[in-house]
Amino acid sequence: MIINWFTLTIIGLISVALADVSQKVTLKGESPLSSIANNFLVWNSIGTLSLIYFVVFGFSIPPISIDFFIKLIPLAILYFLGGSFYYQSFKSNSVSISAVLATISSVITTTLGIIWFGESTNIYKFVGAFIVFLAIIIVNYQKKLQFDKYNLYALLGGLFFGVAYTVDKY
Repeated sequence: MIINWFTLTIIGLISVALADVSQKVTLKGESPLSSIANNFLVWNSIGTLSLIYFVVFGFSIPPISIDFFIKLIPLAILYFLGGSFYYQSFKSNSVSISAVLATISSVITTTLGIIWFGESTNIYKFVGAFIVFLAIIIVNYQKKLQFDKYNLYALLGGLFFGVAYTVDKY
């Protein structure tokens, strides 16, 4: 069974929305989890679901070598830091504000791809980066919000995710 990109995109968007809302509830509930514990649960859930998917659809596990771990360990650290900061931002921010602030990851990924890997540039990439910065400014000033440590946590989450996405691609 092959799933087309549009279906995967819709599934991904719905999953992210549900995950963000459930994590907001988990982090602010009667006995809230720490953002690190929440992040640990999220990544274990993703890993378990991925493993089930791979078993069901017959994918094979890549060969495990020292080189595999040399690439995996820094990625795991970057993704874990990104998730921990992002989830920590939920303790004060609304999910929508944290999500907008974390979109800085796309700017980081694009910038690092150009600098580190010589990716091509075009006007669309710069317009996209401008729109992301504009969204961050609008979110922080339109709602008369103070830029606090929770906004910084969301930006740091986006920064670590952006670096992780770039390193993961190569």
